[in-house]
Amino acid sequence: MSSNFDGFRLLVFLFALIAVLAMFACSDDDKSVVAPPDPPPAVDLFSGAYAMENWTNSGILEGTTLIDPASGEPTTAAFSYNVANGHCISGISFRTATFEVPVPTSGVVTFDWVYTGFHAWHQANAFLRFFADGEELLAVNKQTVSGSFTLSGSATITVSGPGTFGIEIGGKNYDTDCTLRGTLTITNTPTP
Repeated sequence: MSSNFDGFRLLVFLFALIAVLAMFACSDDDKSVVAPPDPPPAVDLFSGAYAMENWTNSGILEGTTLIDPASGEPTTAAFSYNVANGHCISGISFRTATFEVPVPTSGVVTFDWVYTGFHAWHQANAFLRFFADGEELLAVNKQTVSGSFTLSGSATITVSGPGTFGIEIGGKNYDTDCTLRGTLTITNTPTP
């Protein structure tokens, strides 16, 4: 009988040991792999809170700026500046225009961009940067250009809300043709 009682005690001990081990396996100290959080949602860059009428611009020194279209929810938008200073002697100093939109919630913007312009010929450069909350995320920093130019690319940028998303474009030259003219065209390509 003692043998049966010892077997029973051994069986109870094993069940208790399994229960304790199971409890430790389920504790918060477990180092098992956890699925990553869901990625931020795709943002349609020119609709809803990002509709064209919500964009603002800073203007540009001695010139004009334009957002086209000025309102609505297009899939493509153009941001332009034009400086035609007829009385400069040694070119146009570096200057930019900034275009911004408030970001209500976090997300991901995906777009293609084409930057075209004319900054004259001598010691001319073009500048472009995309930023969120002031932090530079993608830049073409004072690219040397001569005559008409075209720069292009694609970008996927995570934005955080509330905050801002923006574009800064411009440049300079050291030319007696006192012209800076540029257009940044953005085509929204939201991810599915």
